[in-house]
Amino acid sequence: MMTIFGVLNILTAFNATLAATIGEGRAERIGWVILALAGISLFLTRTTPETAGGMAALFFVDAALLIGFILLAVRSSFYWPVWASGLQILIVLAHLVRLTAAPDSIAAYIALLMLWKILILVFIAAGTILDRRSG
Repeated sequence: MMTIFGVLNILTAFNATLAATIGEGRAERIGWVILALAGISLFLTRTTPETAGGMAALFFVDAALLIGFILLAVRSSFYWPVWASGLQILIVLAHLVRLTAAPDSIAAYIALLMLWKILILVFIAAGTILDRRSG
């Protein structure tokens, strides 16, 4: 049975792949590809935050995503990769909190993770739109 978390990962990967194919900016394409790879890897491993192994896998995928965004921010002249990296740091910190001191509600943990991921998508989309307008 697929959870809402799995559905969101599939939608993120699909949207990222679609945007990477139609986007014009190199940085935006790389950002979308990084997100697509993360979403696909989480889907293929059937990772959910409800299990202990799932939380560790989510942590490692999100940590790799953070490294990708930081490398993109260092090599890009745009501001959105810096913002995406900052939000991804919050996601990794949420994982660390969950792994070290479990909160009462798994729903709050998932909501916290999804909030920042949605904002990252908004920043990349805004960066793509602004890049098209300036170019």
